[in-house]
Amino acid sequence: MLVLLDDQRAPATFFYDEWGFVQYRRGWSLAGFVDPHAGHLVAVPAFIYRVGFELFGLTSYRPFRLMVLLTHLGLATAVFAYVRRRVHDLVAGAAALCIAMLGSGWQNIYFPFSVSHTLALALGIIAWILVDRETTRSDLGATAAHLVAVLTSGLGVSVMIGTAARCAANREWMRAVRILSPSAVVYLAWYAAYGTSTAEADNIGAAPRFMADMLAGGAGALFGRDLLWGRILLGILVGVAASKHHRLRLAAAPLGCLVGDVVLVALARAQFGEPDSSRYAYEVAVLILLIAADMATGWKASRAALGVVMALLTLSIWGNWALLIRGALGLRLDSAIVANELRAVEWARDTVADDFEPDHQRAPFLYAGQYLEAVDDLGSPAFPDDVVLAESEATRQLVDATSARALQVFDREWERSDPPACTEQSGALDRELPVDTIVEVRAGDTPVELRVRRFAEFFPALTDATVAPGDRVTLLVPPDDAPPGQWHLQITAEGSYSVCE
Repeated sequence: MLVLLDDQRAPATFFYDEWGFVQYRRGWSLAGFVDPHAGHLVAVPAFIYRVGFELFGLTSYRPFRLMVLLTHLGLATAVFAYVRRRVHDLVAGAAALCIAMLGSGWQNIYFPFSVSHTLALALGIIAWILVDRETTRSDLGATAAHLVAVLTSGLGVSVMIGTAARCAANREWMRAVRILSPSAVVYLAWYAAYGTSTAEADNIGAAPRFMADMLAGGAGALFGRDLLWGRILLGILVGVAASKHHRLRLAAAPLGCLVGDVVLVALARAQFGEPDSSRYAYEVAVLILLIAADMATGWKASRAALGVVMALLTLSIWGNWALLIRGALGLRLDSAIVANELRAVEWARDTVADDFEPDHQRAPFLYAGQYLEAVDDLGSPAFPDDVVLAESEATRQLVDATSARALQVFDREWERSDPPACTEQSGALDRELPVDTIVEVRAGDTPVELRVRRFAEFFPALTDATVAPGDRVTLLVPPDDAPPGQWHLQITAEGSYSVCE
């Protein structure tokens, strides 16, 4: 399974939230471990990444991918261990394989930063297994698991809620205090000193719908189905649970965790929508399976029943397989675009502004100044020149656009020592744009669109700059460290304009 998932090579390099760790959590300062990320305490992921930076730098990303894949498969193994204590081993194996192949949860499977969620949930399952053993040693292990979980992400708080519900259902009040107190004290102390609330009052009204759709998203994820099918499946599951409500006490731990998770997420994230997003669907699907296993405790499955379980597993894998591949593909392509654009930032090192954002959509936490400092410390994660030049036309157009913005081709006012020579033009004009040569475009009565390219064969469809009627734009391409390549300028307008140099 590890070979299959690793073969997807997704992501290609650091992506999205990871850039916050690359830029601001490279050192061993206390702030790098205790500063919240989106309201979460992420000390354990910060430590994992810091060790990874020390061992592998930024030049080798595969160890980070393997880290999250192994955590995901470890969680699937924990699901097997949890379920097999309650029902037939074959059913437990089916549950574990369902989670291992849960393509609907591709983000938590492939994206290394999602280790914050995957690891916290895996530790929660391990803690519940240990709590079930009811020995002093296992309780100590459960305490340690809770402590690491709460240091990993906010999901650790939901895990604690689940354990508290389990102890309350069995009236084990003092045991709950012994197991949970260290984690609660650590989390509350952190929150008092560093924490920030991400809950929004406006989300209270939207929370019920968000929570229902989050649950439906997880139910549908078990079979790779969308939110509509998820609502139907959730209705069936709720109906079955209601008919067996006297057994819900057996599922207090995963049920309490599930309730805590959907409530906390809804209060903090309902304004962003996407209740059925991949990262939520993964968590909910895992907890639904654990609840089902708890409620089925002691079930003696017949051969016919085991056949039904195998049929459901087949449907789950069939529904999730395409999502497993598609999720990896999208993550690989998007992260590869960023890796290409970062090479353009490095080419423009002598010119690019510190606050320049190469790709706000795919890397919203990434700024050129901090990135180049990280490169000096840990090496470059950008694709090498020969790979960039061999990329697709669309990617090379994005690289050219990033270079133009990083070099501030359109963004500067340049003073001349002598009057420029101007020629009047109309329609479309394609011309070379020599390095260190000032070119001024003056619009007439109609807007003028400007596009540039260097390594792309064609000009992009989107404009790089627009000159308003009666206005002017001065262009200058400073030298950079890119491989040799001629810049070209395309000027288009419905009316007349002037080109001065």
